[in-house]
Amino acid sequence: MINQQITLAYPDFHGKKSEIDLDALFDGTSQMYGASLMEIMNANESVYNGTEKLITYLREQWFSGDNAQYYLDMENRIREFAKRFPNAEMIIFNPPSSLSFLEHLLKYLESKEGEPENRRSNAQMERNLLNAYLIINERFNRSKNGIEELRKTDPNEEVYWLSLYKPFQYADLINRDLRELYLIEIYKGILFFEFLEYNPQTKPILQLFIQKYGCQNWKDYLKASTGLAANTIDSVVGRGNNFVEIDHAFPFYATCIRILDTISIPLESVALQEDYLFLRNHPIIRTDENKFQVVYRRFLIEKIFRALYFEMSKLGHDSNIMNRDTFRTLIYTSGYSEQNILYSVLDRIFDKAALRIYGDTMEKIDAQFGASDYITYENGNIFIFESKDILIKKEVKEKLYIPDLRVEFRKKFYKDGTGEKAVLQLARNVKKLLNGEYEKFGFVYDKFRFIYPVIVVHSDAFTILGINQLLKMWFKEACNEVGIDRKDMYKVKPVVLIDSNTLLYFQDRIGSKGTLFNQLIDGYLWKTLIKQGEKNKPRDVTDYQSRYLIPFAYYVENTIKTIKPVKSPEAMRKKIKQILLS
Repeated sequence: MINQQITLAYPDFHGKKSEIDLDALFDGTSQMYGASLMEIMNANESVYNGTEKLITYLREQWFSGDNAQYYLDMENRIREFAKRFPNAEMIIFNPPSSLSFLEHLLKYLESKEGEPENRRSNAQMERNLLNAYLIINERFNRSKNGIEELRKTDPNEEVYWLSLYKPFQYADLINRDLRELYLIEIYKGILFFEFLEYNPQTKPILQLFIQKYGCQNWKDYLKASTGLAANTIDSVVGRGNNFVEIDHAFPFYATCIRILDTISIPLESVALQEDYLFLRNHPIIRTDENKFQVVYRRFLIEKIFRALYFEMSKLGHDSNIMNRDTFRTLIYTSGYSEQNILYSVLDRIFDKAALRIYGDTMEKIDAQFGASDYITYENGNIFIFESKDILIKKEVKEKLYIPDLRVEFRKKFYKDGTGEKAVLQLARNVKKLLNGEYEKFGFVYDKFRFIYPVIVVHSDAFTILGINQLLKMWFKEACNEVGIDRKDMYKVKPVVLIDSNTLLYFQDRIGSKGTLFNQLIDGYLWKTLIKQGEKNKPRDVTDYQSRYLIPFAYYVENTIKTIKPVKSPEAMRKKIKQILLS
């Protein structure tokens, strides 16, 4: 994530801009060859991410002996670029281009029944489809990012936006180890079903869902979907099977088939929010009633587990039980994501805290106060949390135009037409703490040393270079806006952002059972503090990014894994085992 990379494109190998019709390059691709490319595109990023790995990958995975000279010419060009830019790694394959490539390939294959009449030779397909990929890279590379416009209005933010804008497009696709993601999504699925079951407003929707999939209860659905996804993930390397057949003897065979029926067709509600729409809605190709091929494993896991929300929302809306806005508010604004995820994981992390209180509890005491979502007192410090489910418009995310991204980020993190957001809310509540207004909830001003403001987001998409430094700058602006006295600022730590998945997975290693949360924040703030002096001068862009711009979640993961190998948390293992073995 923090390596300096140069993405090679069509002009780098052909000496001119592409004039070929992209879709024409897919013409004549056989079903079998297309299926083999899906497996290649599912390879772990570490297989091809770097100059030497790329050269090996092209030689051993992409080209056959019939294209030996074509490969050698490409290798020479790659090495020429590597000499020209010695501090960077040359790459071709990358998440956004791979997803775009797979969409073009999948649309072409679905438009043909059987083998194409004009089937190309394997050697021709190798050349054509690699050129197609290089053209996709070319389109990404030449798109204008709008940095000149940003320099005119917000020049102090330039380095952060140049570091984060491209990774933001695909961070949620690569930030989480696939096996970790699988366990996290099962665990969150359990919590989601439990919330629906015990909430009288949502229980009728859950009953409709159970009927739809022919289950006795939601646990049967979870067992079926968990088994379905497990078939595609190898427990050792995180790759797994590309072709999967569901055994007729599997106890939940009928439910699995109904799940396949659902995820083989698009869900309209998902299409309203997500990018890479075609692939997210078609993560598998059905080859028979009980056989399928995985197009993109991460999307399959996402489709099976994360799409539960969208499907429940649609069921509630179509049956007139609950409209979509009400359902979203219940799940994301004040219900499931706060009560079942945020509160439970923070209670475990701060299990030895002298005092902790939930936002909804404070709201019951004083509905007009506007308290943060979670606040706790531990070892003389106060930690104040804002929990946010943030979606950036897909058209803004796909365009990667920095001024538009900045507008969206400000709306989601600072303020929009509807009111204040996480950064400004935290600043305002910090001021209330400093003014003694939180004493009604037990937090006494003269009894704490420091205040640690934290934003928790429920997406991996924001674990990106520069995001914490950008929010740190905005938080300073917010503190000025709400009128915090400068003499009190020494008590206030800079804001940090972390995703809920990181907190969930490392909950047993943060707090009293591992590294205290304030130690992690202090260590991160020191690491990312720009030191003065010639010996501290970064060698290059990569060195600067790895020292000063890494996201807090990345620092937490690396720090914890460096201390000791990490197992999935006990609470997660116990919960999953209890449900799957029941």
